[in-house]
Amino acid sequence: MSYTSLAACTRDLAIRDRTQSAVVQEALTGSGQGTPFGEAIAANPEGRWVELVWPVALNCEADYESAFITDPATAAGNVSDGQILAAVQAHWPAEVVA
Repeated sequence: MSYTSLAACTRDLAIRDRTQSAVVQEALTGSGQGTPFGEAIAANPEGRWVELVWPVALNCEADYESAFITDPATAAGNVSDGQILAAVQAHWPAEVVA
C-alpha cells in the first residue's frame, strides 16, 4: 500500500465510523468488556477508539488500496467488518496509558 492510500484510509469517514462501532461494541459486549481500555471506552465512547484506526488501516491496506486506485470514494466498501474487528481485537490495548 502506498503511504497516500494508507493515510487516506485513516481519514476515511466510513472506516473511522466502522472502527468506532467495532471498538465500542467490543468494549460493551465483547472481549474488551471489563478491561481497562474497555472501561475507558464505556465511560467515553467518543474518546479513545481513534487509537485503533491505524491498526485497522494496516490490517486492511491491500483491499483498501485496490479500490482506492480506481475510485477513492468507494474504497471503504472493499473492507469487510471482519477485517476491522480482527484488527480491533488483535490490537486491543492491555492497559490504558494516560
